[in-house]
Amino acid sequence: MTRLEELIYSLATVIVRYHDAQRVPRKLVDENDPTVLKEKSRESAKKIIQNTEVNFDIRLKELIVACTADYADRKPFLSFLLHEITFLKAQLDRKVPYSPEELGLYRQQIIQLLLDFQQLLKVSKDKVFKVTHSSFTDEPLRIELNGLMNNSWFENSYCNSGLLIMDEVLDKCRLSIKSSPEAIKNYAYDLCEEHEKTLPNKENLRLKEELQQKEETAEKEKAQREKAEKENLELKEKLKELEETAEREKTAREKLEKEKSEIEAQLLEKDTKLQEAEEKNKTQQVIINELQNYKKSKEEEGGLIRRYPVMAPAYMTGLAGILQQRGATNARFFPIVPQITPSSSENVVEDETPSLINE
Repeated sequence: MTRLEELIYSLATVIVRYHDAQRVPRKLVDENDPTVLKEKSRESAKKIIQNTEVNFDIRLKELIVACTADYADRKPFLSFLLHEITFLKAQLDRKVPYSPEELGLYRQQIIQLLLDFQQLLKVSKDKVFKVTHSSFTDEPLRIELNGLMNNSWFENSYCNSGLLIMDEVLDKCRLSIKSSPEAIKNYAYDLCEEHEKTLPNKENLRLKEELQQKEETAEKEKAQREKAEKENLELKEKLKELEETAEREKTAREKLEKEKSEIEAQLLEKDTKLQEAEEKNKTQQVIINELQNYKKSKEEEGGLIRRYPVMAPAYMTGLAGILQQRGATNARFFPIVPQITPSSSENVVEDETPSLINE
């Protein structure tokens, strides 16, 4: 454990023990044996500082509020301790080395803190003393705190807060109320030097930053490569889909071409048959026309023979009728004209008409 860690745990232990010494609903450590009480109180303080789930700042504030509910005079002092714990914890968590100026300020803050504790132990609690808030600013905040001595005739009579500072802070730092400023300075130098050694030097820091940059670059390149591979795979899949689609379209096109050729062949065949039918129809129409003309001419020839048929006169009365009935051939009367009926010769003539239709 480094001196810096020891100092942080010591300040936190003061708050824990002060809390348990007051009338609070629940103590963190309930022990009567002073030695066991000190050990368990310190372990409790370490757990609070090292807790990663609940920030130590929140937990210590809760303890301060609980233990100053009935007696608020020491709340500023306990809050001052919490501020110093927060400052020192930030240095403990630091990952970069200090610049010469920062290191000088850091040492001065440790020296000033220990000197302030010495002075508070020399001032009675009805008086105030200005202490300095640790920080890296040029003008750190200074606040007034009540002293840590009791108003008593007895020598070295300290209040509870004073006893805790002496027991948990100065004793752990191997210092006392009588330690010289030089001793306090040496302790502060040792603490800062020890802490600085735990930090990476500038060259190591440069190499670490360079390594980190290379790792980040490699990670970016890896991400880009994975992205490119993914895009390439997607393009390949898309190309495959396009090729499959093109193949399907080619097959469909070939099928359509084949169907088109078949339909065209069928149409050509039908057109040929239709033309043949039209030619045949024309030929038949010519024959029909010829037959009709021939029939018409025959009808006209037959009409000339039968246009004025000789009709037998009706029988008359009187002498003319008697003569007619007797077949008289008297020229003064109607001559007897034999009735012409169709003969077999005429039928033969008509039958001899050539059959053009069958031809």
